[in-house]
Amino acid sequence: MGEEVTIRMERVGTMMMMMMMMMIPHVHGATSRIGCLDNDGNLVDWFFTYKLPGGYQFAYADSNTGSVRTQMLQVYERQLDDKDKPVALIQTLRSLLPSISNRSDRTYFMYNDQPDNAKPSPSYAHAKGVVAMDGDGSDAVWILHSTPHFPAPSGSGKFYFPEAEITYGQTFLCMTLRDNAVDSISSQLRVIAPYVYFSNVASSAKKANPNVAAVLSKNFTKDEETSNTKTFKVGSHTFKSFAKSKRWDSDLYEDLIAPSLKSGLLVETWMRGSELGPYCPSKYDYAVTDVSNLQAFGPDGSSKVTWSEGGDHSKWAVEIKGTSQVCVGDTNRMSTQRTRGGGAVCFAHSGLWHLLNNSVVGADAC
Repeated sequence: MGEEVTIRMERVGTMMMMMMMMMIPHVHGATSRIGCLDNDGNLVDWFFTYKLPGGYQFAYADSNTGSVRTQMLQVYERQLDDKDKPVALIQTLRSLLPSISNRSDRTYFMYNDQPDNAKPSPSYAHAKGVVAMDGDGSDAVWILHSTPHFPAPSGSGKFYFPEAEITYGQTFLCMTLRDNAVDSISSQLRVIAPYVYFSNVASSAKKANPNVAAVLSKNFTKDEETSNTKTFKVGSHTFKSFAKSKRWDSDLYEDLIAPSLKSGLLVETWMRGSELGPYCPSKYDYAVTDVSNLQAFGPDGSSKVTWSEGGDHSKWAVEIKGTSQVCVGDTNRMSTQRTRGGGAVCFAHSGLWHLLNNSVVGADAC
């Protein structure tokens, strides 16, 4: 009889403990290393978010996405303004806050040519991004994106996507950086000269990462007539960063990326009357042309959503032939962008390449 009572009490105690644990809010990444978080709050090497024009809908892929040759972009079941269950981009941004991460050594800086707290001169790069790190920067995150006035410098709840920016399509590439790659990436930022509108990076992190410190103090690369290419690891994959200064005075896509990949490019960027038009052989070494119309499957996987280049502020490219290289950037393919610093990141991923390439339903041709 005594044993039965003891067992019952143990069971009741266990059940009460389980119920109490269920009542405690789950905070993703509370004790984990910094990194990109997927739509369920799990660490991933990288993710790509494509916000569609005219709302909060988006398509999504990450380092776990497989390759289906016939698949195209598909609208995700949740939206960017979901506050009950925030999606990958918002979860990752909010994980930078000590109140969410429970880490006092997690710091970050944000750069944007159109922040909501300043009006930078055109001498700064046409570039937007977030760089965050734990401690001395051995673990870090780099988010490269295309959205003006985002994220808000105040952080907190304003890391949610702003209603004022839902009109146009936008792209976001999040990359998890390890082994102090953040300082190498920051050397590329020194080439493009971004406008940093917020930073809480600790002095110890600056000391450990001299290029981070240089970016934050506006100590940009002295040779302004330069471009640079640098490889870095994201998980087991090799990524390549392309950077150009404001005085390089050449096209990022035709003159820097295409020769490096040894392939022509299909490019989607903002143009607005300053488009370069198709670059075709034999006048140019590689065929580089612009996307005009796109489509994606709706959340049900059968209906379709369509949009045109004029409503899309995203910046990406896919190689025409080769190893399924995808590029995500911050620079437009426009004549006016030759006098602005900027760049892109390219990497091989068959799954994302097919999603983007198959979504193109109209483009210039050579």
